[in-house]
Amino acid sequence: MTGPAQMWYLRLELNTGAPPWRSFVRLVQQRFGPPMTDSPLGALKLLQRTTTVDEYCEQFMSLACRDAELSETQQIHLFTTGLRNPLQIDVALRRPATLNEAISLARAYKQRLLLPEIQPPWPNQSSAYRLPTNAASAATGASSAPALVGGDSASSKAALPGGIAAGRRRLNPTEMAQRRAADLCYNCDEKFVYGHKCKKLFILEVAPEEDEPAEEQEPEAQLEDAAISLHALTGIRATTYHTMKIWVEVGSKRLTALLDSSSTHNFIDLDVAEELHLPSKQRATMRVTVGNGDHVACSTVYTDVRLLVGCTRFVVDCYAMPIDGYDLVLGVGFLGALGPILWDFGEQTLCF
Repeated sequence: MTGPAQMWYLRLELNTGAPPWRSFVRLVQQRFGPPMTDSPLGALKLLQRTTTVDEYCEQFMSLACRDAELSETQQIHLFTTGLRNPLQIDVALRRPATLNEAISLARAYKQRLLLPEIQPPWPNQSSAYRLPTNAASAATGASSAPALVGGDSASSKAALPGGIAAGRRRLNPTEMAQRRAADLCYNCDEKFVYGHKCKKLFILEVAPEEDEPAEEQEPEAQLEDAAISLHALTGIRATTYHTMKIWVEVGSKRLTALLDSSSTHNFIDLDVAEELHLPSKQRATMRVTVGNGDHVACSTVYTDVRLLVGCTRFVVDCYAMPIDGYDLVLGVGFLGALGPILWDFGEQTLCF
């Protein structure tokens, strides 16, 4: 014996001598055992898994070994109840016959939750969408056919009320496994339960600023008075509107852009624009109306942004605004400069 136990036993020998074994066991339990008011069965009933399965098993066994009157079936029920879902349902469906079998199943199912899911590969070059290049009004580069990568069809998005589909940021297998292990939603930082709905998914609409009068003599102020409707901000895409995802290059950076026929202007994510160090100008303030009633001011525009789509170059102006899910939103301001176009939304192809 060492530490406090050694000092206690030395005092016991000095006072009463070496005690008989049964008396020694009783004295050890009185000194180092749990308090008399401790209830192992009550603690087992209230025990819930809050960390790893292995730590939960150690806590459960330390309490179960102190109550010899519990049957094997009762121990299995108490252990399974404290696992919490989804492990609780997984283990209960297997109907383990012993506590050791229940522990083994819980560890195996937890290991399965940590495995990454196999993600489908991106479309290869043969399935990429190509555009012919006879747009003289907007193209300033070579005339070879640019290759645009599409494939974000509306059917691949989770439908939301009102026919709105959410274009969420793609998670890699490691991130998905971490969120499953922590019982978190894939699209927000809240706990996932049955019937969960992400609070941050909303539609943004841009309306002209009503509080500030427009300057009649400045053409830019007159442009700001036009109503703008966005359906792609914060990664949300509506199935009732026509959109297509493409890849564009700005400088040496490859960006994800959304062709959106319901947006009258072009928009760029604020962080992306600052990272690229694009030249900006201040124009008449516009008010972005969020679906929950909030408003966000938008007054910065990045001019002469040079886009490379395939082998074709375009020069556009983009308003700066936080965008979740895409780096760019190219609206009618971009599509109108292409001239006559043939857009097949089913096949996700665009010819101009």
